[in-house]
Amino acid sequence: MGRRKVSFSLELIVQTLNKESRRILVEEFADEIEKLGYTEQYISMMRNGRRTLGNDALKRLLVNSPEALDRAVELLRIQIKQLEEAARMLQSSDLTPLKEEYGPKVKEDEEEVEEE
Repeated sequence: MGRRKVSFSLELIVQTLNKESRRILVEEFADEIEKLGYTEQYISMMRNGRRTLGNDALKRLLVNSPEALDRAVELLRIQIKQLEEAARMLQSSDLTPLKEEYGPKVKEDEEEVEEE
C-alpha cells in the first residue's frame, strides 16, 4: 500500500477517535506514551481529564504500538455501533419535540444573540 493511503488511513482513524476513546487509550497505554517522550505530567493531565490525547501523540502511539492500534480499532468499532444505534433511533423517532429547539432560525433568534 502506498505511503499516501497509509497516511490517509492513520489520519482518518485519528480524526474519528472521540474523546472517550482517547481517554481509554491513555489509561491503557500510558507507559507506551511515556516511552514516546511525553512527560508524566502530560500523561497525568490526560488521565484526569484536564487534557486530551492530541493528534500528534495519538499518531505516534498508533504507529509505534501494534497493541494500541488494535485497541483503537476496537474502540472505533464500538463508536460505529453507537452511531448506528443513534441513527436508527433518530430515524424511527418523532422529532417534533426537537424541532422546537432546532427548528429554522427566525429573525428574533439572531437579534437575541446580538444583544447578549
